[in-house]
Amino acid sequence: MKFSRDNLKNTALKVTEFVISGSKKLCHSFRCSRLFLFAVSLVICTILTVFFSGVTLAYEVEYNGTVVAQIKSKSDYSKVLSAADSLLYGESFKKYALTPKFHLTVTCDKNINSPREIAVGIMEQTASINRGTALKVDGEVIACVGRNENLGEYLDDYLANYIVGGEVVSEFVKNVETIEGYYPSDIFFDMETVKAKISALDVKTVQTIRKQKSIPYTSVTRKSDTRVLGDIQRIVTGVNGVKETIETVEMLNGKTINTTIHSETIISQPVQEVIVVGTKRDTSVNGVYVSQLGCIWPLKRVSNQVITAYYGDGRNHKGIDIASPSGTPIYAAQAGTVVTSRYSNSYGYYVVIDHGNGYKTLYAHCSKLLVSVGEAVYQGEVIALVGTTGISTGNHLHFEVQKDGVQLNPASFIGL
Repeated sequence: MKFSRDNLKNTALKVTEFVISGSKKLCHSFRCSRLFLFAVSLVICTILTVFFSGVTLAYEVEYNGTVVAQIKSKSDYSKVLSAADSLLYGESFKKYALTPKFHLTVTCDKNINSPREIAVGIMEQTASINRGTALKVDGEVIACVGRNENLGEYLDDYLANYIVGGEVVSEFVKNVETIEGYYPSDIFFDMETVKAKISALDVKTVQTIRKQKSIPYTSVTRKSDTRVLGDIQRIVTGVNGVKETIETVEMLNGKTINTTIHSETIISQPVQEVIVVGTKRDTSVNGVYVSQLGCIWPLKRVSNQVITAYYGDGRNHKGIDIASPSGTPIYAAQAGTVVTSRYSNSYGYYVVIDHGNGYKTLYAHCSKLLVSVGEAVYQGEVIALVGTTGISTGNHLHFEVQKDGVQLNPASFIGL
């Protein structure tokens, strides 16, 4: 049968009352000294009260000169050593343990300490063991710092230094963790030394970047027989599209080692540019007839000779571009006098011939000039060679027809 502590105390009180009553009867029967019998009764009652109220005999554990706990029995100390072994990292506590002393004492049950509590008490009194925080790398403790150093917070701040913005995950390449506990004193270091050990660890950072990029628009050219040859008009303006890319950038110790594009999303489609080019042949340009100038084709006919740009062409082009291999002879389209033969940053090497009545022709981007200013040239005379000097994207002749300083569409002047 089990009794609660309150029931035991009530039982002790009843026993005490019984003893006192019995003592009075004994005193009356045997005519003993009442004072003597009362003292005997008091001693018996005290013993009974102590027994039933939880007071017990135990041992104080003195370790390294300090009483650290109370233990029920000396034989229980083996459990304390086992508990200490489980609390100490890496080695047996017996290697560092001192011999305790035991002192018999009267105490209460509630003052008896558990083996783990006593283990903590004796470890706190062992000079070769300290409580602190261990830096553990891939399961191995490489250093410890005192309990007052916030090693975990320092590790978080250290990794935060690799975060450069955006969606970023930064972590050590190896498994790094901190564990509080008891460790041998010889693996404790000052914080600066531990920081140096941390700086030697590799850090991997993965950053997710969202970018918007331009999608270049395309251009289509349509011919129109209702427009004069060489008349070019943009009827739809091209607009670049926009796409969003999501990519991850992997870095090791702050240096990029790999970039991976995960997805591309079209935000807006590009708008295609539409250009209309006239193909209708006309014998006049701004009222100037071919017969008034009577030009010939300004180049020697060779293969790969095509018109690459017309007058106007949506960029205010002032002449016509005829692609031809470098060194192809350039003819004077009509007889006249050379008024310009020189180099400029835009035209490169170029020649201008004055044909009278306000008309001039211009030949640009030449590789070589063969006539000089003031020289009279006849129609069909070689005046220069095709090149790509000045602002040019390839070998070609830029040919212009001018009237009183105003550029005209040269298409009809050369028989197009």
